[in-house]
Amino acid sequence: MKNITRSKVKLLGILFLMVVISNVNADNGNPDTVCIDFGYAILSNNYGSEDYRSDTSTWTNVTEPKSDSVYQLINLSKDTTDITLTITDDFYNRSNRGLSTGLYDLNADGIPTMAVRDYFYGNVGGTYQKNPVGEIKLDNLDAQTIYTIELLSSNSSSKDINYETQFVVIGSVFDTLRIDSKNNITLLSTSMTTAADGTITISVTAGPNNTSDTKTFYLNAIRIIYTESVVTSLASQEKLLCDIYPNPAQDRVSIQVDQESTLTIYSLSGKIVKEGRLCVGTNTFSLDLKTGLYLVKVTNVDNTSVTKKLVID
Repeated sequence: MKNITRSKVKLLGILFLMVVISNVNADNGNPDTVCIDFGYAILSNNYGSEDYRSDTSTWTNVTEPKSDSVYQLINLSKDTTDITLTITDDFYNRSNRGLSTGLYDLNADGIPTMAVRDYFYGNVGGTYQKNPVGEIKLDNLDAQTIYTIELLSSNSSSKDINYETQFVVIGSVFDTLRIDSKNNITLLSTSMTTAADGTITISVTAGPNNTSDTKTFYLNAIRIIYTESVVTSLASQEKLLCDIYPNPAQDRVSIQVDQESTLTIYSLSGKIVKEGRLCVGTNTFSLDLKTGLYLVKVTNVDNTSVTKKLVID
């Protein structure tokens, strides 16, 4: 009788899981997309007979390259979302000198001409160093959703110069993406869940292969692809708490954690510049790092990780 009872219980458990999975699949929404155009709200073409503009019913235009915030971004279903975009580190300016020809591939991929022709930019090199890092934070995201971030970086140039732009996307993990922006029609893409606070940040700067005197970098458009409804794990993962101070720092930094962890510090190019172990409580390290932005990754024994930014003055 015991074996029969256990078999029945096991069968009922399997049937219950099948019903749960069936209901979850029935409730899951279709993938949707938030589209963001950086630059101008409207742009006249070369002949002045037609205006280029992104469809404001499905695209959000971000027009201020400095300290701007846009709330409740719209998606392609023409619904408002809870997603907020904030420029947390200013770009230098905006321009309309992007590609004006050869747009067919991007247009076919759903990127309108307006989103290709205008862009935000900054400069890292020479006497033109203006806002060497631009940064965008996406907030009010669902921590259980996997977001695919697509990035367009493109300018128009006939010069034999590499205008490599580098993106560092930080959520539950971080990914470094680079592309030569010169006459570019290729989208960069990465997928991840959010950081513990429901955010994904995108830092933009010149890549290491950028050969322009001004080390100029470009951001034309971002697409955020996601599924509206997601499955939440029955076993919630214990969060790893981490605090870094002072930040910005100079030659010493303290990292406070609530679990034994490992420490890895990366440069924006992805190079490991420091590794170590962290005990529960406050850990203080001496640093010998150049001025700039770094990524600090803290990982516990269960392989749960937190990635945070560290600025060295």
